[in-house]
Amino acid sequence: MERDKKKGRSLFNVFDIVLIVIAVALAAVIFLSRGSSSALTLEPRSATVHYTVEIRELDQDFRDVVAPGDAVMDRIKKYNIGTVESVSYGEAVRSVEDFEAGIKRLAPVPGCLRMDIAITAQATVSDSAITVDGGYDVRVGAEANIATPGFSGTGVIIAVERVD
Repeated sequence: MERDKKKGRSLFNVFDIVLIVIAVALAAVIFLSRGSSSALTLEPRSATVHYTVEIRELDQDFRDVVAPGDAVMDRIKKYNIGTVESVSYGEAVRSVEDFEAGIKRLAPVPGCLRMDIAITAQATVSDSAITVDGGYDVRVGAEANIATPGFSGTGVIIAVERVD
């Protein structure tokens, strides 16, 4: 009798078939969406890039050590990362706690200045990165360890502009 019950019972019920159809449809949507997005990706191409490195709390004795036209290298990996386009200076500030008001304020740092170095470079531009000299990624907020003929220091990339 048990044998007859097993024989009449099918391997799949309606619920199983619905789940299989949904899984196949989901796999088809994922496959088709990946195919179309890969068609939209940009091929890496060469472009001129302008980016700015901010050196914070620099001693005032280093005011004129970087000049337009200076070659810029990554001081750790020795990549050529461009040429100085311009240099500007501003007041160095630091975030300090104001205990009376219960807030943080920007306060000037005596004897120090902020140096903004605008750099121009040829780069390979893709949809995921801007790469200078085959290995140096230029991204806003990234730390930049730079060296010029008269200066070596660490700053932060604060602006990137691609010129097509």
